[in-house]
Amino acid sequence: MALNFGAVFEFNLAFFLAAVLIVGVLVFAAVSLTSHKVVKIDTAKYQADFLAIENSLDKLQPKSWNETVLELDKMLDEVLRELGFEGKTMAERLKSANSSIKNINAVWYAHKLRNEIAHTRKFSIGFDQAKRAVSVYRRALQDLGVI
Repeated sequence: MALNFGAVFEFNLAFFLAAVLIVGVLVFAAVSLTSHKVVKIDTAKYQADFLAIENSLDKLQPKSWNETVLELDKMLDEVLRELGFEGKTMAERLKSANSSIKNINAVWYAHKLRNEIAHTRKFSIGFDQAKRAVSVYRRALQDLGVI
């Protein structure tokens, strides 16, 4: 019985090409599943919203001091959600965003300040605290590429 080397070669070539195709599909699937999706954010909307909130801070209106911090914290949380940072709570999303925000410790301070405002009856911050929080949120939103 004689071996037909042509048939063996054709079989091996077909097997090799099928294996390469399967490996290629698996690599493509792995890269697609593990890569982050590119998220398109309406930066113009966030820039306008940020400026409106920042401009609502009035040195002569103490109520605006608390409101400014509350609104900017909501905005940051919305951005974190929209960018796809994982977590059920704002705190969990901030942990996920840790490497994306350079001033993360300051953001934690501002978020804790927001929590005090939201959860402590008659809690009030000073104008300088509100200005500092605005600066912190601005930097975080810039780091995230939103404003």
